[in-house]
Amino acid sequence: MLPPIRGYENEPLVSLEEAVQPVAQHFTNIDANVHVAKENCAKLDESLTVDESAAIYLYTMVFDEGPNLYEILNSCLRNANRRQIKPWSLFLKLFLTALCKLPSSSRTVWRCVRGVDLTSVYPKGKDIVWWGVGSCIGDVSMLEDDRFLGKNNAGTLFFIESRNAKSIRQYSCEKDTIEEIILMPGSFFRVNDHMPAKNDLHVIHLVENVSPFILLETPFLSRQVLSQHHTVQEIAGIAESKTLVVHARPFDEFSVESSTTDKPTEPSGKA
Repeated sequence: MLPPIRGYENEPLVSLEEAVQPVAQHFTNIDANVHVAKENCAKLDESLTVDESAAIYLYTMVFDEGPNLYEILNSCLRNANRRQIKPWSLFLKLFLTALCKLPSSSRTVWRCVRGVDLTSVYPKGKDIVWWGVGSCIGDVSMLEDDRFLGKNNAGTLFFIESRNAKSIRQYSCEKDTIEEIILMPGSFFRVNDHMPAKNDLHVIHLVENVSPFILLETPFLSRQVLSQHHTVQEIAGIAESKTLVVHARPFDEFSVESSTTDKPTEPSGKA
């Protein structure tokens, strides 16, 4: 199992321009993309600041050149060398603060990997951790879209009972076509079942649970509150009550990840 994600929570909240500077060398025209994100978030509601809203928007963007931000960020979150996360600390502080301010819901969400049967690495009863930011969809009918499984439906479909799903539709660059649902980094699941395969589509049922210890430090709650809620996923759900302020990008790739037992396979890329 990988070490927990921590350290970023001690950073100050800064503008999006400042937050991306330590990782700017990975990208082409990151300043222009930040400007686009902030322009598109300038007139959203007041529940998030413009910089917080734009951090989510920037995460969802597919850049014209070079790697996308979600690709590099999730690669670092999934890396066993936690020092690779350090340059991302300012962005994580802003991005996760934004996500934690959004309401959480218990709902069924879907996530897919095209062309691969992952049932052998997700045995029933296994506890797993997805360290990357989990991008899912809430509408199962969208799976036939070519950005996801397409008409052939070959691959693996994760049917997820989530405790702390975050709808980012309002803040996504694809808000007009997809309701994107985020699962927080360090989400902890039990493999509940495998559904019968049909037309080379293998369905894995995951149930989100509370982890036995903190996997992701919260960006803004006190240690006293944190000790009562084991994960930032749980904490995110009470943020409001505490008055605290095609290449299918998420779904077509996978990489080997650590878990509470051996090594499951976590869909990579943006998801």
